[in-house]
Amino acid sequence: MAESKDETSSACSSEVCDETQLSTFLESLNKSRNEEYLCDVVLVAEDKRFPVHKIVITSASEYFKIMFSTDMKEKTQEEVVLHGVTAEGLKVILQFIYTTKAVLTADNVHEVLVTAHHFQISKLVKCCEEFVAKEVKVDEENWDNLAQIASLYDLQHLRHAVHCYLLETINKSGEGVSCFEDKLCDLPVEQIELLLGSNEIEKLSELQLFHLAVRWLKHDSSHESFASRVIENIRFVLISRADLTCHVEAVDFMMEDVRCRQMVADAVSYLSFPLAMPLLQTAKTQVRASQTMQDILVIGGARGGVARNTVYRLSEGKSDAWLVGPGLPQQYAVSHHGVAAIDNFVYVIGGQTRTDPTGLSTTNRVVRYDPRTNTWIEVAPFMQARACFATSVLNGCIYVTGGGNSYEILNSVEKYNPKTNKWSFVGSLLQPCYAHASVVLDNKLYISGGARDGRFHKDVWVYDQTVDGWQRSRNMNYRRGWHAMAAMQDKLLVMGGKTNENENYPNMRLGFHTIPHLVESFDPARNEWTVMKRPLIHSQCEAGSVVTDCGIFLVGGYSWQSQEPMKTVQVYRPDENTWWYYKSLPEPLQGVGACAVTLPS
Repeated sequence: MAESKDETSSACSSEVCDETQLSTFLESLNKSRNEEYLCDVVLVAEDKRFPVHKIVITSASEYFKIMFSTDMKEKTQEEVVLHGVTAEGLKVILQFIYTTKAVLTADNVHEVLVTAHHFQISKLVKCCEEFVAKEVKVDEENWDNLAQIASLYDLQHLRHAVHCYLLETINKSGEGVSCFEDKLCDLPVEQIELLLGSNEIEKLSELQLFHLAVRWLKHDSSHESFASRVIENIRFVLISRADLTCHVEAVDFMMEDVRCRQMVADAVSYLSFPLAMPLLQTAKTQVRASQTMQDILVIGGARGGVARNTVYRLSEGKSDAWLVGPGLPQQYAVSHHGVAAIDNFVYVIGGQTRTDPTGLSTTNRVVRYDPRTNTWIEVAPFMQARACFATSVLNGCIYVTGGGNSYEILNSVEKYNPKTNKWSFVGSLLQPCYAHASVVLDNKLYISGGARDGRFHKDVWVYDQTVDGWQRSRNMNYRRGWHAMAAMQDKLLVMGGKTNENENYPNMRLGFHTIPHLVESFDPARNEWTVMKRPLIHSQCEAGSVVTDCGIFLVGGYSWQSQEPMKTVQVYRPDENTWWYYKSLPEPLQGVGACAVTLPS
């Protein structure tokens, strides 16, 4: 029985822990250091002596570990004189080693950083970096020195802080970089790379950035070896062919350095084949602009029965004013057309050259806008002239559905592949229609409503790519055409438009067959349409619609109450679940197209 008890006793064990022991141990060590008790070496900096324990400092620093554990002469010395560090810096790092704490101030942080880096105490280096990023304000007096410190000690947070200061200064200055370009030429290579590679530069053209890079490279002979590394941050495809010849190829090292010469050759090749550009898109072909906010373009439309070539631009998040944008050439004036954006190219598709119910002015012309060069070119026309159709982008291709021309209302569907610059017919609609709307949600193309046989309908169809055909979806609650459709938060929304004269819907104004307020939402998961609680403030027909991160914009259109084009703009904010009036278009327009793209600042 006694033997059994012993076995039971030995089988029972428990690990105990006193969380105060570590702090007590560190306090005791630091007290021993301060009292010079059992210290076995003295460190000397600037004639100041610091008795320490080898076992403690070697456990915290690889530098000291090598010094005292290899055959270096310091291994046996009672006093070790340290060079390249200050007494203040050494005092703080020893405090950190013995207590895990250090007092950092604006006056001592540089000394501590130098010392911590010298002795390879990475955690204290990080503490210094965080202190500088939080407590030291980058300004016109210190940014250049801070950039050098960031480079010397590879401080990413500090480098980023300097970068943000430079961007803000450049973007706010009407003089670009001319006011402090000399200082920029002294930047470390990592900092100039960060600046030249930034998407956020707003006040400098690509050619100006190239000139800055050239000046930096020629400022100091030690910079020359970084030529291709720095130059690869320039987006040469954003420089015109003429400027490449006059300003880029004229720089000696651009033709002498193999990699630099290839960058120019690639840009020339890209610019020589504009129709092939969609095949060659990379990060280096994109405009420099903040990717968080896009510009809204409202293109074309009609007023007084005449199609317009105007383009209005709204820089969301920067201004609430509509500005005159990159207008269509006059020969491309159009209304009741399609607009689509792919890879930041804008396509203006079909439509009619005047407000014409006979369809005699419909066109099959397609033009493409390149924001980088502010140019329009014609691309392949589609196969059937049409207007009043619906346009959406699915898997990188443009789909146009239905519409009409002088011959008929169409049920045909055409697909445009920008990479091949070709149109092809795909599965036709089961019934012809015009004045309908379309949108893509979850990789599926939906169309809703529209008109045929002199009546508006509430049909909803969805395109199945796997069988190249259309299937019925759940009908809307209300018949409508000339309406808008959008996808947001995994739901479809339809809004505005017009319905049949003899329909009797809530809130219908007698004598006007419009749907003045109703907005419907479709949840594919529940296969259910519901009328949203927040209606439009004012009905809009033939309006353009575009979805951005801020919400749904409904722009322009036609008022059946006044029987005139509108310049009204309404925006739906999903976070507020309500519609608001936005600043109106500069002029009333019906049959407009709209999209969101990133434009150069």
